[in-house]
Amino acid sequence: MMTNSLLDVVLAGRGPAATEAWNRWWPGKDLDTMGWPEAQLLVMLDPTQRRRWLRDDPAAPRVEGLVRRAWTESGLRVRLARELAASLAAAQLGPVILAGPAAAFLTGLRRGAVRPVTEIHLLLPRSGLDRAVAHLARLGWQLTW
Repeated sequence: MMTNSLLDVVLAGRGPAATEAWNRWWPGKDLDTMGWPEAQLLVMLDPTQRRRWLRDDPAAPRVEGLVRRAWTESGLRVRLARELAASLAAAQLGPVILAGPAAAFLTGLRRGAVRPVTEIHLLLPRSGLDRAVAHLARLGWQLTW
């Protein structure tokens, strides 16, 4: 079944299948009306392919701007996650493990690759959860489910 989604492009990886998926999805796209979830996927495309596909496209500078913005925001959130993990560990509430988007960002590092970090996930021992929530609340954070 042929579909027309950016997710198809991301999942196709590299090669002709990815180019075909891109050519089905991109024509006529308007960055001004593109939703945030789609923009997050757009920055995850293989950077070499993305640049090749957008070589003569007037939207290329704006797409690269989205990539730089996502990279910067992700780096700031990862730094914050590391600071929170260090604070919890210093309060003897660890071990603390970075999980979710921050872990994907750190394990998927390669030149030009971006893995958006939209939220912070920390894994902690269940036995210290109440103390960890109280510690983070003292720092101005609140738990969300």
